[in-house]
Amino acid sequence: MASERTISRRDLTIFGAMGATMLAMPSQAITKDPSSGLQYERVMRLVLDIGAGQSLGARQTIPITGGTFTGPRLKGTALAGGGNWLIRRPDGVNELNVRCTLETDDQHLIYMWYRGIVHTTSGGGQRVRTTLVFETLSDTYRWLNRILAVGVGYEVGNKITCHIYEIL
Repeated sequence: MASERTISRRDLTIFGAMGATMLAMPSQAITKDPSSGLQYERVMRLVLDIGAGQSLGARQTIPITGGTFTGPRLKGTALAGGGNWLIRRPDGVNELNVRCTLETDDQHLIYMWYRGIVHTTSGGGQRVRTTLVFETLSDTYRWLNRILAVGVGYEVGNKITCHIYEIL
């Protein structure tokens, strides 16, 4: 039986400070009562390898050179060739626009894109929050076409790690 966990509105305000805690979450966290708060389920942990960015003033392009993803219902690799078309805003927030192709271990292709924001916290760390959309023709993974997903992430060196959850 899956563990149950609910995120309340109050929890969302401290959600960012608990990014490391998200790693310890059960693989499937579902609540049954919609009045008890936000319901979610883990989709995957995505690790993208990134190359050197090219600065274009307030804009920057950052290539995706590969990566991996693992989750309760899918796993595989991120293919090289995607990228992040980032905009640096005057208020210190960076807007993300990421697009890439995922290939599952059973050779199905999934197009993934996400928008999000990144900013430096008062403690000096990076706070990454995203909304994701998936597209695939695969019957096996067609369920991804119908989900609303959010991500909580961080960047270390030339890798971006994002923990992705379906909002139920």
